[in-house]
Amino acid sequence: MLKLCTLFVTLWLVFFLYLYYRRKFEQLKSTNSLLPQDTLQSSGLLLSLRSWSFLPEALMCLVHAPPFFCAEVSMPYYDLHRGGTYTTTLNTDELFTMFMMFARSLLLIRGASYLVGLTTTTTRMYANLNHVELTQSLQLRMLLQQAPVRLLGTATVLLLGMFGFALQLVERRINHDLDHFSNGLWLALVSMTGIGYGDFY
Repeated sequence: MLKLCTLFVTLWLVFFLYLYYRRKFEQLKSTNSLLPQDTLQSSGLLLSLRSWSFLPEALMCLVHAPPFFCAEVSMPYYDLHRGGTYTTTLNTDELFTMFMMFARSLLLIRGASYLVGLTTTTTRMYANLNHVELTQSLQLRMLLQQAPVRLLGTATVLLLGMFGFALQLVERRINHDLDHFSNGLWLALVSMTGIGYGDFY
């Protein structure tokens, strides 16, 4: 049931992603950033290798745990205690979930332009007059300059949660110390800060 709900949410996500790019195309047309004969495809919003575009993002978002299917993948690992190479299994639901978590968190970068105020009409007009391209890197740099503690704090908390979950997911069949999310979170924290107490590894 949960996987069917995920499929439904994924389809809605791709639909709203399409609406986002359609609105962006209309906005670029209305501000004369594009030629009158430009289409969604020729504008680079449909497929582009230089910046964000619809097709790569949609393909990235379409990866999810498919309903009515689950398989196990064998992975080799080296056991320090027993001094040899052994195999463990990961199931596809876990791997897809981990990919979804990291891939979809990139969509949060979309909010940077709204947080720094680059979506207002006056800002876009000023950028057009001065030939300044409002790229994602510019938005993130402005956000870092305006609210560095909030940006770095939010990014750290999100990464800690995701890395803690990923550690628990891939290690719990081998290392029973990481059966609990709190232990995975602690291991991610001491690893990211470079402390490394050695109580979990």
